[in-house]
Amino acid sequence: MYSPLKTVALASFLIIGSVATMAQDALAQAMPDGASAITEVFGDWVVGCDVVEGTSHCVLSQKQTLEDGRRLVLVNLFPQPSGDFEAVMVLPFGLLLAEGLVARVDQQPWGSGTLQFHSCQPVGCLVELSFGLAEAQMLRAGAVLQLTGVTDEREPYGFQISLAGLTAAMDRTLVLRQ
Repeated sequence: MYSPLKTVALASFLIIGSVATMAQDALAQAMPDGASAITEVFGDWVVGCDVVEGTSHCVLSQKQTLEDGRRLVLVNLFPQPSGDFEAVMVLPFGLLLAEGLVARVDQQPWGSGTLQFHSCQPVGCLVELSFGLAEAQMLRAGAVLQLTGVTDEREPYGFQISLAGLTAAMDRTLVLRQ
């Protein structure tokens, strides 16, 4: 029996399905050889992107390890559709959380100047932040992001995050997220 409601529902399903397929195809075209996930290295940064339910998700990462292989610091930058970035940094235990981290790019204050710890988890202590175009431009133009915390012994402890390759990594994520 003919049902206009079923016909409209079927037509809508087919249209939505074809639009989703076209969106998936367009995203796959941005990835090399139609891949659904990609990992590329740019200087000291790794770009990882994947396509989930038709949307491309990317992260720019830098991991530093000690000589014995244990992680010292991990920086993950997540580009947002607005052009801003969300960031999560994982740092080792032993820093005074209330002191936060002083952030500088090539000796110039970066962002608010002091980053606050969010929490500590079994993997380390987390700093979560958002930053916009001005802070991103400063990172692009810089050589080193310096993060300085204070240890339990009240001594400064610095982390040097290389910015080598970050500009190319940021540019690549713009292409992959189209």
